[in-house]
Amino acid sequence: MSDIINAVKRLERVGKAGSKTNQKLIDAGCQVANFIVSCVLSGAPNISHRLPRDYAIDGNILVLHSTLNNYGVDGFVREYTEGIRYYAIHPADIHSYVTLAQDVASGLLDEIAKIMELQTSEVKSAISILDRECEYALSFLDDIDAEE
Repeated sequence: MSDIINAVKRLERVGKAGSKTNQKLIDAGCQVANFIVSCVLSGAPNISHRLPRDYAIDGNILVLHSTLNNYGVDGFVREYTEGIRYYAIHPADIHSYVTLAQDVASGLLDEIAKIMELQTSEVKSAISILDRECEYALSFLDDIDAEE
């Protein structure tokens, strides 16, 4: 019987909004969210980014789109309706941090890394094409100058 009493007490402690366990989860979630945002925005700042598993980056906030609410992992909610964006700022609840933890544990960071690698290769390809076109344009101008 004392085992069940201890188990109940543990659950009650963890279940409290201000518990140390919850605060550690929130702190870790914010740190990981900020890391994701900084990595993704380093490639293309100031634009919105769609990420796997219903995550997105809007401004500098990692947003989790759920069926009921859109939880900003940094503690804010941004809601969307048919392309018109409006903001409702509310403290995120512990569920958004638990969801982030579960997603990270099941490979979210690898999925984001793959997207970033693909985007990087697309940018490198575009730069290569632009370089060739610039070289062609410069050689064309050189030919015109040589004819004059």
